Amino acid sequence: MNDEIKFYKQEWFMLLCMLLIAPIGIFLMFKYHASRYSNVLKISISILAVMVLFSRFSSSNVVESKKDNKTAKVTVSVTETVTETVTVTPATPEPTLTEAEKKAENKKFKESQIIKEKKLKEEKNADIKRKKEEKNAEEKRLKVEKAENEKIFSSGNYISGKDFKAGIYDVIAIKGGGNVHAGNVWTGGFSAIMGVKDDGFYEKEYKNVELPDGVKLEVKGLTIKLIFKE
Repeated sequence: MNDEIKFYKQEWFMLLCMLLIAPIGIFLMFKYHASRYSNVLKISISILAVMVLFSRFSSSNVVESKKDNKTAKVTVSVTETVTETVTVTPATPEPTLTEAEKKAENKKFKESQIIKEKKLKEEKNADIKRKKEEKNAEEKRLKVEKAENEKIFSSGNYISGKDFKAGIYDVIAIKGGGNVHAGNVWTGGFSAIMGVKDDGFYEKEYKNVELPDGVKLEVKGLTIKLIFKE
């Protein structure tokens, strides 16, 4: 069975010595705990312990010096009486404004308020104008977008990519009745009898019709609307 480790070889005793007696703590660290700490850490701890030791000695010397100075400044007796005369100067009263000066101050204040209110009004009007312009621009953009994405065609022949942009559309009959035929009928297009009457003979709407670039769309006897989807 191993003997109990001596107290001076234990780490807690080494740390205590670092705080109280730095040189002994440094010796114990390098003697019994060298493998537990890296060289950089050992050197750093040693420097820190020495600095703490020096600061303690310096502070004790300062305290001793202050005590000596206080002792030297003790007065044994008072031999003279000093009489000091204090002269009190009355406060200078603030100058009062004449009626004309008061009116001028009030006028100046009112003018500054008018200028301030005018500036706030101009800023408010400018903000209203800006918002109105933004609203008009947005409405115009939506109108252009709608005109581009919604096309109305009566009887005739139309080419995708030329008369309307290529893409996927919903086709809706909005007037009359007749035939609508897309040239790509076998590859996503359609061919149908469309019209507005609700009699079971006409189709009113076709959704997600593919009309890629160059496809010919034939409309006969009715008016349709193309609504762009994507």
